[in-house]
Amino acid sequence: MYIAQMFCDFILLNWSLLSKEPSLLGAVAIYATNKITRTNRPWSPGLVKCTGGIKEERVKPLANELFHAIKNWEQSELKTLFRKYEQESYLQVVKVLEKIEMPRQNRTR
Repeated sequence: MYIAQMFCDFILLNWSLLSKEPSLLGAVAIYATNKITRTNRPWSPGLVKCTGGIKEERVKPLANELFHAIKNWEQSELKTLFRKYEQESYLQVVKVLEKIEMPRQNRTR
């Protein structure tokens, strides 16, 4: 529960994501949570049905955008949310952010 809440909080810091509809943002938080806590599919047919037809192709790029933003914030001095989720009262869920795998960028020269 706290992991999805943490992703929702991080979404609130991303202006680009905030331009999306709330149901899609909720789906992004669920997808991001499932992506780093499950080894199998982060988006299932059941989730498509529960979200009114939101497909993984729509959610995945937004979750990747969120992951990139979080990784950038880790390098910045904006640490308030990181400190919040380091607390024992939030079960130190910030540790799961270490599991975020960023896609490698192809660099050709």
